[in-house]
Amino acid sequence: MRNPTLVALEPAIEKEGWKIILLSQLHPLFPTSLLNYLYGLTKIRFRTCMLWVAIGQAPGLFLYSYLGTLGQLGLNLARGKSHPRAIEYWVWLGGFASAAIVLIILGRIAIRLLQKAQYEDVNPKSEVVQDFELTPQPVYLAPHEK
Repeated sequence: MRNPTLVALEPAIEKEGWKIILLSQLHPLFPTSLLNYLYGLTKIRFRTCMLWVAIGQAPGLFLYSYLGTLGQLGLNLARGKSHPRAIEYWVWLGGFASAAIVLIILGRIAIRLLQKAQYEDVNPKSEVVQDFELTPQPVYLAPHEK
């Protein structure tokens, strides 16, 4: 008894595994720990998997550390220990907004590509597309080539 989703994803992971690993690690709502165990069941090399997992998790780690820095700043402000200038507030807000936007965009791209890979594995080329590809196409010759 095999899970149909895993059966559909296995050829896609074997064909373009690094892309799927990278994009699945970028989305903050994916269960990355579970996915990492599942990648261990595929034919992807360990070094390749570890490289793309590390690269894919880096933006989220930077975002979490940035949130921790902002939390520390908030605590210091509440205690009256530091008083940043207005420009620092704008830099922190801009950094947070850009990191969040990039993470959301990359997450949406990851989901879209995973859905596309799953759809292509479940639904190979349709008969209409195959018939169209097999029909001969007219060849246009310039007057001097006749």
